[in-house]
Amino acid sequence: KAKLVRERAQAEAFGRVRRPNPIVEGFRDDDRAMELQDAVARMAEAACAGDEPAREALLDRFDVELDDWIDKEGFADADLDAQLRRACRLLDLPEDLATRWRTLPRPVYDDDPAETDPATPEPHAAAEPPPPWSSSA
Repeated sequence: KAKLVRERAQAEAFGRVRRPNPIVEGFRDDDRAMELQDAVARMAEAACAGDEPAREALLDRFDVELDDWIDKEGFADADLDAQLRRACRLLDLPEDLATRWRTLPRPVYDDDPAETDPATPEPHAAAEPPPPWSSSA
C-alpha cells in the first residue's frame, strides 16, 4: 500500500494522474438523466392512470428537480434505484413503483410520431425518388 501511495504522489507531482474528462462526464450525466426521465415517466403514467394533465405536472416538477441533481458531483455514478425512490418521495408517488418501473409501460403521447398511422408517409420523405445515378465519364 505504501508503494501505491508513493507512486500516486509521484504521478500527481508530474501531472500524470488521469482526471475525468468533462465531456465524457457530461455524456454520462445526460444518459443517466434520460434514464431517470424514462423511469419517472413510466411511474407517473402508472400513478395517474391516464390523467395526462396530472402526469405532465409530475414530469414538470421532476424536470425542475433533475436540473439540481445533475449539478451534484457523482450524479451518474449514484445508485439508480436510490434516485428513483427519492423521486417517488419528492413527487408523492408510491415507492413500490421505483422497484418495478422497468415492467411499467411507457406513456403514450398524443403528438408522438411513433404512435401515428404507419401508412402515413414521414414528413421528410421525398415525393419523388431521386433520378438514377449516371456516370459523367
